[in-house]
Amino acid sequence: MKLITLSDHAGDQERLARAAREAAYQQACDAREAAIRAADELRGQYWAEFCSAADEWRAGLAVGSLLRWLKAVLMAEPAAPSMAAPTGQESIWASGQLGEQRVRDRAGRLLGDEWTALSGYLNHKGEMDLLLVGPTGIAAVEIKFLNGTVHARGGRWVRDKYDRWNHLVERGIPVRDLKGRAPSTQISETAQALEVFLASRGHAHPVRRAVVLAHDASRVGDVVDPGVDLIAALVSPGFDRSLLALLGVGAKEEEQAAIDVPAVVALVQRDHTFHAQRKAVPQRTPAGGAVQPGSGRRPDPAPRVAPALSPLQLRQVHALRQDIQMLHAAEGADPGLRAKVRQAVSGYWMSGSRWTVLSATSGGLQPGSERALLDDLLADCRQTFDWPDRTLHAIVVPVAVRLRSQGRAAHSVSAGAVEMLSLPSLRIAQILGAHKVAFGAHIYAAKTLYYADAARIQDQLLQIEAGVEAPTPALQPCQVHAGVDINWQMVYFLGVVVLEPGAALAIDSPAVQRALMPQRALGAEAFAASRTLLFNRDVITESVCEGFCSLNAGIRFGEDLQRRHLLEQFIGALGPHPAGVGLCYALAQRDNRVRLLVLGEQGAREFQWPLLAGESAAGFEAALGLAIKLHMPKSVRQDVVLLDLFDYMARLRDAGLTWLGSGT
Repeated sequence: MKLITLSDHAGDQERLARAAREAAYQQACDAREAAIRAADELRGQYWAEFCSAADEWRAGLAVGSLLRWLKAVLMAEPAAPSMAAPTGQESIWASGQLGEQRVRDRAGRLLGDEWTALSGYLNHKGEMDLLLVGPTGIAAVEIKFLNGTVHARGGRWVRDKYDRWNHLVERGIPVRDLKGRAPSTQISETAQALEVFLASRGHAHPVRRAVVLAHDASRVGDVVDPGVDLIAALVSPGFDRSLLALLGVGAKEEEQAAIDVPAVVALVQRDHTFHAQRKAVPQRTPAGGAVQPGSGRRPDPAPRVAPALSPLQLRQVHALRQDIQMLHAAEGADPGLRAKVRQAVSGYWMSGSRWTVLSATSGGLQPGSERALLDDLLADCRQTFDWPDRTLHAIVVPVAVRLRSQGRAAHSVSAGAVEMLSLPSLRIAQILGAHKVAFGAHIYAAKTLYYADAARIQDQLLQIEAGVEAPTPALQPCQVHAGVDINWQMVYFLGVVVLEPGAALAIDSPAVQRALMPQRALGAEAFAASRTLLFNRDVITESVCEGFCSLNAGIRFGEDLQRRHLLEQFIGALGPHPAGVGLCYALAQRDNRVRLLVLGEQGAREFQWPLLAGESAAGFEAALGLAIKLHMPKSVRQDVVLLDLFDYMARLRDAGLTWLGSGT
């Protein structure tokens, strides 16, 4: 078995602690030698004073010097220092090294040269002690050097400690790291991040999780749902068999994974180097002072000032602005220039530190079509991600839902039955010629998806592509609550379409939507068949699927439907209006919403229509016209007036609909 040491945290810390003890010991030795030299010099000085006084027949001075010399001669030398004993933490680090060495030696005896062990792999979720990569499997191993019997009950790991005579001396000692995580959480978070990373690079293989107890007195006690694939003591008789089974060694040929070991090892080394370099860069306070990671010291508060653009950023802003203006002048007819601009925008969009470049670029463009072009590119880069071997497109399933309950007990749903979307996935892949189509189980609110940055969307898509039904919450799922008098709510399932590199997504075309119409019933069932709803007789579930769309188009369509429904409810509930109705509305740009005031004999009421970023009031105006046509008799006089916000607020005050009072 080949061994590659990527990092040795425990060894480094133990060596640093030992070096600190040795430095302190050497400093004490140097101080002793300096004290001895100073005493020798003092004795020599007193003897010289005595000899000089004796030669000059100065009896009093001679006697005094002689007495000082005798006192210095009789003074004891400083005691020789001793090196301090290792601290408890240093002993833990040394024990960790010993445990890791034992496991590496055992794995080396069991596995052949086709296997590679990587020690100290680091990613953004943490560091793992050992990673085993071979032709039949990949396993992440967390090694614990613990004296005692370890019990694992879900996320609670404890150990019972025994003395050398096997007497119980302490029970229920928590087993966790400095962050409070159980061993299963430690290894699972790092292993899942590695699994997603490898899948995104074309190596979709499961990364098995194992916790190995390496102390001679380690034993495995009660284990219930430990959260890992294997928990075993190194000294147990069945350890070798369990480890080989975990790695797929000896399994039937059709059950073995075909893993490209050199390629996977190279990717792991590259990923480790990337995260190790990021971790090594010191964080900086807003004032510019360095704060070392893990120091525990909070930076001093400082006023938030917009950072000045560096010379490099100024050049980037100028180049991007010039390219966008050229693309605008060409009316988008230059595909090469569009690809260049899109690649630049995507790079800045994915890098949070370079959002400054996009902001500065947008500020220098002409309001209107030039700025709209950049907004369209940003929206596209948030739902389309190009890789050398494929292109990922984000799609959504807009579903209108509501849960009606007569009971008092609160009930809510945040995930659906994603298995109901397997048939639509196959149908979408067939129609679009996609390599893969998959959905996650979480349901999201529109704003969560619409305003999420590109990096978070991409992270979710990569996890869904790798087969993770419930991706780690880089995006927060929403909750649909049950109630007695509840209104419709629009929620969205997030999915990914994997196409050839550079291929466009045609899912929003009428022809594709028509072909997918029979699949909408399954889209609705994906919510209604949620595990928490399926056998719950106290909740009446209603769900309507509105199609399978690209991320941006689907959210705009779904939100427009929900807002139109609420507006029609509002208009329809106004009651009789024999003398006519006055309707005035205004665009509140700061709040990014349209405000509608209705004045009639029955009093005054206000309706607010929130807009998504980049939306105009055109959708509201169309929906208002339709609501009036459907819910107001033609015989009723309707005065619809568009006002500026100042005049609108004056009308609102006159009607009594301000914070001073609710009006009638």
